[in-house]
Amino acid sequence: MAAVEQAIYNKVNEERAKAGVPALTYNNTMQKYARIKSQDMGDNNYFSHEDLNGNLITTQMKNDGVSYKAWGENIAYIGGNVSADALAQQFMTNWMNSAGHRANILSTNFSSIGVGVYKIGNKVYATQEFYR
Repeated sequence: MAAVEQAIYNKVNEERAKAGVPALTYNNTMQKYARIKSQDMGDNNYFSHEDLNGNLITTQMKNDGVSYKAWGENIAYIGGNVSADALAQQFMTNWMNSAGHRANILSTNFSSIGVGVYKIGNKVYATQEFYR
């Protein structure tokens, strides 16, 4: 799934370049939380920004001592078995066709991003954690 994560990151910056906004740097700390979020949704069979206890991932970030000036999250899941690039393209198409998700991807409020992708059964979960 690392190839899907890298492809999503590349596609985010392609979209930002098209929109004339600065590229996001890659944030390994945010990747950690994106992977935790995607795996939690897959393992616990839910799809929400809030986990089964009603917490955003920011609760865990704060508990770990991670602070931020700006934070945003995009989540999605897709069923089926396709190539890494096809998965990344489908996630990005879905996010770019949604106003709120598109706004996060193109926002100048964020300086970096981490991407986490998790496959369970025939579902693939993807999370983008935006950060400043």
